[in-house]
Amino acid sequence: MKLIFFTLTSLLLAASSFVNAQERLIDVFGMWGSEEFEARLDNVIIEASKHQGSKIQLLIYRGEKESLGSPYRFFGKVQAYLNHHRAYLNQHKIPLETFNATFCESKPEQTIEVWLLDSNEIKSCPKGEAKITDTTKFDTAYYAENRFGTCCVSDNFGPQMADASLKAFADLLKQYPDSKGYLFVYGGTDVYSIVDSKGREKAVRNVDKKRDIEKFVQKAEDLLRGAGIDRSRIISINAGYKDSPASVDMWFVPTGGEIPKPTPNYFR
Repeated sequence: MKLIFFTLTSLLLAASSFVNAQERLIDVFGMWGSEEFEARLDNVIIEASKHQGSKIQLLIYRGEKESLGSPYRFFGKVQAYLNHHRAYLNQHKIPLETFNATFCESKPEQTIEVWLLDSNEIKSCPKGEAKITDTTKFDTAYYAENRFGTCCVSDNFGPQMADASLKAFADLLKQYPDSKGYLFVYGGTDVYSIVDSKGREKAVRNVDKKRDIEKFVQKAEDLLRGAGIDRSRIISINAGYKDSPASVDMWFVPTGGEIPKPTPNYFR
């Protein structure tokens, strides 16, 4: 009787292991709104909790019209959201290392595939890495957190997304040791509405202080230097203001490449 029990148990465990080892495409989606992003990622987290010991791999295909840094910003947002739910992940014994990303070749539209894999499996994709020979804008990232009440916590992940893009920019500069990185940091001047004590709605323009812009400049420089980029290869400029939240433009300039110029569009 015991022999039959152990045999059945062994078969069930083997079957369970076989099922867990099967790769499965959980989701495919493109450009995201915050609500959709959080709902889909919540589902991914639940799937991870059901298959402990497995891993979640995101294959991120950059859209042809998107910046080179866009996929890295997206994964930075994913990591920030996972960290926000660290208590749930710890409760279900899901390490952050369960979730990883592979950055793939471009497609007409940005596409993210979410795969559930055995811990030893790797899902590959064509990288499509092209040699960069001209001055190229790597990305525009936004530092500001949302000042207003929104539907979603992920609306406040601007700083984390900017850091992820800057780190990827540093990796690109490492590939081309004779290149330089130009950082144009813009103060924010976004407009929002308030209602006064008499119920009247009026527009208010927020303008970042110069000292705040200098902090953003210093932060961007420190991140690149911390990633191993020599100070002589970083040209960072307080570039004035744009009619948007505070941002940083990252320009890759190869040897002999044309020097980019700041493009502020709001003048106090």
